Amino acid sequence: MIKNIWNKPIKRFTLIVLVSCILSFILYGPFLYQFITKGIVFSGSGDGFRQMMPFQMYLYEHFTSLKGFYDASFGLGGDYVKSLAYYYSLSPLMWINFSMIWILEQTINVNPHDISFWTINQLIMAYVRTVITFIFSFYLFSYLRLKPAPMFIATILYGMSTVVTYYNFTWSFYGNLLIMLPMSLWAIERFFKERKIGWFIFAIAYTLFSNFYFSYYEAIVIGFYFIYRFAIPHEKDIVNRWQKLYILVCATLLSVLVSIYGLYTGVSSFLIMIERKILISKLLFSQIYLKPIIIFLLMVFTLQFLLLLSLHYFVLNYINTIIINCSQLQLGFYLSVPFLNGLTVHLMAFHYPKDVGFT
Repeated sequence: MIKNIWNKPIKRFTLIVLVSCILSFILYGPFLYQFITKGIVFSGSGDGFRQMMPFQMYLYEHFTSLKGFYDASFGLGGDYVKSLAYYYSLSPLMWINFSMIWILEQTINVNPHDISFWTINQLIMAYVRTVITFIFSFYLFSYLRLKPAPMFIATILYGMSTVVTYYNFTWSFYGNLLIMLPMSLWAIERFFKERKIGWFIFAIAYTLFSNFYFSYYEAIVIGFYFIYRFAIPHEKDIVNRWQKLYILVCATLLSVLVSIYGLYTGVSSFLIMIERKILISKLLFSQIYLKPIIIFLLMVFTLQFLLLLSLHYFVLNYINTIIINCSQLQLGFYLSVPFLNGLTVHLMAFHYPKDVGFT
């Protein structure tokens, strides 16, 4: 019976989706139980709550209000889409998520403007990403002609791995990479065995568009896999070596053209960040007017050391700590004001309150 279902594409897809949902529910069952009984959602040691959720809330509020890409409240003002390209601003999966949240907000009055809402959304999206990961893993291992039992075990080992679970909760944008990897490898196998290149173009274009930074991760794995499959063809491959080479190269170029907007946004954001880091380094080590400030800071550190040796009372130590922290804060602000826009991604962690209680 299962063999008959597997031979029909629509029924096979339905079966794969059903099994993926069941496996994902088994994986996230303990997290769901913890949320229902204790109201706790696991989000890692800090970044999940301090960065990922505030970024999602910030992007949702700006996207749904149809504001421009420039925001004066983003640090000292900047292009938040370009600055957050590393995270979620160009992720089509996140756009779909925002659309569903907006519909729920208009119909059943959910409150996505409260940071606690995004903890629930984090759990839901972790489940959705894992389901999609399972689906593409099933298709990949089935194209590798594995027997049912090894195919099922390989899919579970990948989809239920600690890497998938951890990244979907802590740095959930990495969960997209764990979807794209089996999707791209399956697209290559599909081309080798059926001479269909469309899915490969879509997979690479999706990767380049949604997150430029993930491209090199995927390029390394796909590159080594292509070399292996190019050197040792499978008996059921219907394209020769020359066709594998030039068609995949042309398809990759087409993927770059399709994803040009997202690719340009991600690359330009990366180059701006590198340029500002270089400028800050030059200022720290080459500008003459900073030397008195550095000398002053060393004097403050020396004074702090002497005070800590001589003063043991709580009040005096407390006053000393305040003085030193204020001095360090003034120096840090003085150095960072010209380049604050380049650091806004990290400063966004403090844009929303951190004492809601979800950790």
